[in-house]
Amino acid sequence: MTAHSPIDGGVDAGVDGASAVGMDSVVGTARAPLALISDSCGFLRGMQSSVLTSLSDAAALLGEHAGMATTVMLVTAGDDQELVAELRRAARHVCGVYLARTATQRSHAAQDRLAGELPIITDLQTTATAVIAAATTALSRAGIPIGDARMVITGNARNPLVAVLAAATGIGEITRWGLDDAQDFPLRALFSRVDVVIDLLGISEPDRATLDAIRVPIIAVDDPVMSLLALPILLGVALAAGRPPRHADLLAAARALVDLTPPDRLLPQLVDTGACGNRIASTHPPLSHPFR
Repeated sequence: MTAHSPIDGGVDAGVDGASAVGMDSVVGTARAPLALISDSCGFLRGMQSSVLTSLSDAAALLGEHAGMATTVMLVTAGDDQELVAELRRAARHVCGVYLARTATQRSHAAQDRLAGELPIITDLQTTATAVIAAATTALSRAGIPIGDARMVITGNARNPLVAVLAAATGIGEITRWGLDDAQDFPLRALFSRVDVVIDLLGISEPDRATLDAIRVPIIAVDDPVMSLLALPILLGVALAAGRPPRHADLLAAARALVDLTPPDRLLPQLVDTGACGNRIASTHPPLSHPFR
């Protein structure tokens, strides 16, 4: 069975009988904002302020460049159930949630339990979508067919979804490398058989210099804008379809990012992805989505 996405017209709102429960009931004269939320449970003491700053910076970028109304929240939850309860309370006032810096298991639980009530997109989904788009563009410009491409992912455990999407994209060979491999199998041992590196870990400057010298593109995740690029598109999908984004939606969003990318960049600008998300969400009542 082939899965489709609202991005490419494969499904429409209410797919599989799901409905955007609660999304049409937002009351007020302003657009319903997107909530940027993090579960502060488990952070090291003192980290809350840095997380709040990160979310606030992301909200500012989304407002300025993507035309999105946002609100920022830190919640404290002792387990999955408490996180779901906190998000359900937030659902009365927002059109959706961007869940960032939250334990993967809790993020998945929240998406599953609130699937019919509140669209939730995670930073793992948005980041994986963006790095796969950047890698696809880099390989295309190098003239390397996807099926022949050799990819190394450093720090795969930080975002296992990257490897899942890479495999679904059709990357020919995927090697996952972590710090546990460093002693017996140094990263540089892979350099003779790699076409693109997705760096989730932060590789050393000498290794980076070597890759630069042999013209192997490195897709890093240190730019805070990268994790936001796919967010307007995936939120548009969630609002249009009345459900959380699926893997097919992430792949379609990655293709959309590739199509929006200008010749001198590996990824598009946030203003362009915001416009794309707005078009997708335009089937939804204006008060029930955050776009201008």
